[in-house]
Amino acid sequence: MGTLRLKYIRKKMGFTQEELANYLQEVKHLKISRGTIAKYESGVNFPSKKTLKALSEALEVSEDFLAGKGLQNEDIEDALLNLLQKNFFISYSNSNDSTHNAIKNYLGYLGMDNEPYNFYKDNNGDLNIVMVNANFPRYEAIDDFWKNNFKFLFEDKKFKETLIGSNKTELKEKVTKKINEQFNKDVKNRNMRALIDLIDETSHKIKKGILKENKGEISNKDLGEIIDHEIGRIAWFSKKIGIPVTTQEQIKELKALDNLLNKKEL
Repeated sequence: MGTLRLKYIRKKMGFTQEELANYLQEVKHLKISRGTIAKYESGVNFPSKKTLKALSEALEVSEDFLAGKGLQNEDIEDALLNLLQKNFFISYSNSNDSTHNAIKNYLGYLGMDNEPYNFYKDNNGDLNIVMVNANFPRYEAIDDFWKNNFKFLFEDKKFKETLIGSNKTELKEKVTKKINEQFNKDVKNRNMRALIDLIDETSHKIKKGILKENKGEISNKDLGEIIDHEIGRIAWFSKKIGIPVTTQEQIKELKALDNLLNKKEL
């Protein structure tokens, strides 16, 4: 039997024991006194199955969560480390796993696809057969690797709170989803930075072309081709990464260049 999570839930609701008792009695019509709540929280008493069910419904949590089953707060870091370790190295026998693929993809984004294997190599650069046969055991260095590169799992307090009470399947699903979300966010940010750099580069090339056209080094037609080519590069890249060029600043810049070209044609 786990430790009842009543105190944890009560504090999340912002209630004192007296306020929770009043809430249960007046709003949920559940006759539980402050004294009973105190005994439940101290572990002196544990609610019956009937009371546990009624109390969980009143507090809008599952019976298992209220009863203290599933992952405990103090065990979350260790559970995350075990999950990352196990599901990365599961590829040694089976890589058809969504959690493994999520971890692998994120490491790939970081440029560390196979970095965890380096923690289990001998002086010759080969995998240590003893470590392999021991199923890649955790130790401090590899734990630090996971914590440093997956900080969004270990340092996000709100996310970690969602893991409390999770069983193994739920933990795996939540962590996989979180890694995939972070991967998509980071890749999108990286692509946006690359797009901004491309726009800056394109702007520089077009301005350079305008200066050459002003000096008579290239024709107006040549300048038009340069502009079309550079704007085409932006359109192609933005489509490839799924980020349309629609910000006001980008539109303003392209329109200014287009207007400048039209004036020269006049």
